[in-house]
Amino acid sequence: GYDCNGTESQGGHWYNDTTLDSDPWTLVGYPATDEDGYAQYATCVHTGFDLVTTPDLLDGRAFVVHANDGSRVSCGTIESAGEDLEPTILEAATLPIPGASATVEGFVNVMEEVQPMIDAVCYQGYATGLEPNVESFLLETGSSQCNVTNGCGSHIHAGTGCATTEEQLGHFYDPEVVPVDPWLLESYHTTDDAGTGAFVGCVITGDEDYFGRAFIVHGTDGSRLSCGTIG
Repeated sequence: GYDCNGTESQGGHWYNDTTLDSDPWTLVGYPATDEDGYAQYATCVHTGFDLVTTPDLLDGRAFVVHANDGSRVSCGTIESAGEDLEPTILEAATLPIPGASATVEGFVNVMEEVQPMIDAVCYQGYATGLEPNVESFLLETGSSQCNVTNGCGSHIHAGTGCATTEEQLGHFYDPEVVPVDPWLLESYHTTDDAGTGAFVGCVITGDEDYFGRAFIVHGTDGSRLSCGTIG
């Protein structure tokens, strides 16, 4: 919908049901609230629409926040952000990690200073040379692929190098601010016949220093396959 006056004008979840088999918004929400009822949320959603070339498809749409019982409690209409809200865009070319079981390489854009939450980061990219015809368990199609720690993962790591796990370190976030690892389910969901996969996501890390960090792509078994430093 295009306004907030009532449920009819707000409409239902917005996605292209001719290209997507299921509602991509079903599991999107805020993970927790504090003692004052404050919550943060950050995510990316595959809508089935081409928003790269036609971003104005979003203009005027109703954005609705729900309570824990599913009721609609807050609404606003989407409008173009001002230049002062544009994020800083970084990038990384990922190359095969020495000793990895596959020759995986790719590219990722990383967007930091995502206003108004400076401790959120978004990313979008691709990798080639992955296992072909992957179908992640997250799609809920009955597949069990990627259902292991770091399975099919696409993550920013705390390290600043790619040669060894000691240089790469673990997932990048501040556990004092975000108690549960926010990268656990960040991943690519499918690959094609040639082993090419795309990934996109937004994560609240509790930190804001992403420059120089390692971006790592994992295999279906969770192994680290490809890495590049963000710059």
